[in-house]
Amino acid sequence: MNKKIIILLTAVLTASPFIQAQEESDSPLKGDKPIEYMSTKEGDVDLYYEYKLWRTLNLEETPNQPLALPKTPVKNRKNLGTVILESIGNDEFPIPVYKYSDQEMEEEPQEATSVYNAFNLQKKVEDRCFLFQPTGDEFTIIVADGDPKITIPQDSLFAYLPKIFSQDRVNTIMTELSNQIYKYDLYEVWFFNKRYSTFRSEVRAICPYIKDPVSQSAISIGWMPFDQLRKYLVQVPIKLSDFNATVGMNQYSMDAYFTSRLYSGEIVQAENLQGKKFIDYNLTPDQIAKQRQEIETRLINLEEDIWAY
Repeated sequence: MNKKIIILLTAVLTASPFIQAQEESDSPLKGDKPIEYMSTKEGDVDLYYEYKLWRTLNLEETPNQPLALPKTPVKNRKNLGTVILESIGNDEFPIPVYKYSDQEMEEEPQEATSVYNAFNLQKKVEDRCFLFQPTGDEFTIIVADGDPKITIPQDSLFAYLPKIFSQDRVNTIMTELSNQIYKYDLYEVWFFNKRYSTFRSEVRAICPYIKDPVSQSAISIGWMPFDQLRKYLVQVPIKLSDFNATVGMNQYSMDAYFTSRLYSGEIVQAENLQGKKFIDYNLTPDQIAKQRQEIETRLINLEEDIWAY
């Protein structure tokens, strides 16, 4: 993203109705920072054990539904998809999005524009304009008959939403974008740190998925480093159930939801010599279920064995 676009994002996203709603709220989470993870860098001499897993979080499962709700932002509450879409285009601390292959994230992140294009943002804007005309590297837009023309760079369409439409219309578009996400993949690492005598897990990266509108096949949006995303998650309250507090000392942040491992996800891949997923071995559903259970049991037994001596 060049300097021109960064400047545009700075000017526009600062005025985002979602960001304003968060800043104007009296949420006790405002200004909170993530609790720092213990050092788990590769080569750390205090790491006695490390094991990598990849999970899929289906948003229809009850434990994961708090990530998909509310469908439309309500004051300072928003779903995980909205947080991710806003954080990718944030001017001060943009979250990079990487393609992922061979168990490693690629070095160069994708352009934010390519991420928004995956959600077909252009079509959603075009359907709501009297005139929407691509001209070179720009869009010429007339929102309603008689309105003046607006010319914007094609790679700044998301950033210009608050200038093109009313807040209600922007909320509607954001709702449509975020609600396309139907599942997430997590890259999770389990480790034992001998300095702190702690056996625990961390989420290292997260990847949203949407469905192709024609084939209904899964489309990977890309992987985001979770430690960078936590800066935003810690300031967003999450309602765990109908009886969970939304304000006060019992309020839960979206970051706390993940660090407390309140999500439910099936293991789709575990660290192995060949770097393969379960489906690559042509296993039956029963065999895959058995493999998953064996891994979960192994982790439980490992923790118990650690504290047995």
